[in-house]
Amino acid sequence: MSPPAEADQFCFSLHGHELVIDRSRITTAGPPIETQIDAYANGDRRSFDVTITYPDGLLGTVLRELVEIPYGETRTYAAVASQCDTAPVAVGTMCGQNPLPLFVPCHRVVGNEWEWWLFCCRRCRAETIPAAV
Repeated sequence: MSPPAEADQFCFSLHGHELVIDRSRITTAGPPIETQIDAYANGDRRSFDVTITYPDGLLGTVLRELVEIPYGETRTYAAVASQCDTAPVAVGTMCGQNPLPLFVPCHRVVGNEWEWWLFCCRRCRAETIPAAV
């Protein structure tokens, strides 16, 4: 999957992390994306009113599984891998390719030792953050 064109990118900072969203993969019938992200960051929103266009293949399979992780909960790479019929390392790789960090909560996937890792941001690798948001 190639990176989104500059016009399709939406960049923002959340809890000190710079995130890039591929805008071409989401549509909203509700408030603008920026408004929803602000409300989420302020603790006034726990989910998003968006429709996601998932990529094909394993990435799409993993992303569909990640959106099922409720706010305030986490899953291990192994648990997600089991649901997707793949290996935990493949789940980590797919989290690293997530074109919709925050909307698809790859930050809720943790290691077996309950270490909290951010794998979803293309520029932020393996930085410790709270996973259950």
